[in-house]
Amino acid sequence: MRKLIINADDLGMSQEQNEQIRQCVELGVITSSTLMANGPFFNEGVKIAKQYPQISVGVHLNIIEFAPLTNAEVFQKHGMLDADGNFIEGAAFVVPMDEELKQAVFEEWDAQISKVEEAGITPSHCDSHEHTHTIGSLEEVLCMVLDLHHITRVRRRAIPSIRLMLNSRKQADIVHLDKSKAMTVKKRNVLYRRFHLFVVIYKSWKWNRRMSKRYTLTDAFYSFRDFYSFRNILNLGGKSSVVELMCHPGNKPFQKETDNLMNAKSWMSDDFQLTNYNQL
Repeated sequence: MRKLIINADDLGMSQEQNEQIRQCVELGVITSSTLMANGPFFNEGVKIAKQYPQISVGVHLNIIEFAPLTNAEVFQKHGMLDADGNFIEGAAFVVPMDEELKQAVFEEWDAQISKVEEAGITPSHCDSHEHTHTIGSLEEVLCMVLDLHHITRVRRRAIPSIRLMLNSRKQADIVHLDKSKAMTVKKRNVLYRRFHLFVVIYKSWKWNRRMSKRYTLTDAFYSFRDFYSFRNILNLGGKSSVVELMCHPGNKPFQKETDNLMNAKSWMSDDFQLTNYNQL
C-alpha cells in the first residue's frame, strides 16, 4: 500500500499558522510538521509539537526569513540581511557561497537544530524554508550538520515535472518565491530557460541519488496542492512507495490548499495509508 507523509511546514512562524496546524493535527489530516527555530512563535510551536506525540516533528532550517540565531555580522557582510537584521528573501539562492559564508550557514543550522533539541524535541528529520537545504553549494554543509546531530532522515529535493508545470499554469492559487528583494540575474531567453530546466532536473536527480546513499529519503515529494489537483498524473511509485506531501496551513497565500487539505472526504482514499517520518 502506498504511504503518505503529509508535512506541515513553518510551525512556529506565526500564531495563525500554529493554530491552523494544530487544527489539522486534530483532524488527522497532517502526520508531520517542521519547527522553525528562529520563528517569532517558536515556543508556542514547541507546545503544539509536545501536545501531539502522534506526529513526527523535524527542523525547518531557515536562512530565508527573520533574524539569524548566529553570525549576524557574517551574513550582513555577504548581503544576506536587510537593515533590520533579518534574512533577505531569496538572497541565499544568489549570493556566492564562499567558505566563510558556508561556515556561517553551518553554525546557523547547527544552532537551529540545537534550539529544537534543547526544547525537549528529538528531530525526526530536516527540511528547509524554500528548500534551501538542497542548494548545491551547501550539500556538504547539510551533511555535516545532519551527522553532527545524528539525524538520518531528510526531505528529498523536488524534481521539476514539465507535465505538472504545464497543468499547474491553469491553477489560480500558484504561490511563487519573491526574489525581487534579493540580487537577481538578468532574465534569460526562452532557449536558455528550457535548457536550464533540464539541467535543474538532472541536478535534482543526482542530489537525491547522492543523499539517499547517506540518509533516508521518501520515494517522492510533492506539494499537497499538486497531489489534490493532479493525482492522476503524479508518479507515486509502486505499491509500497512512501511519498511526502508538503503543505502550509495558516499561510494566507495557501488558503485554498489548506481548505482542500481539511476537507478529508475529497481526497482520503483506501489507495494509500497515512504515516510519518518516525515510521520511515
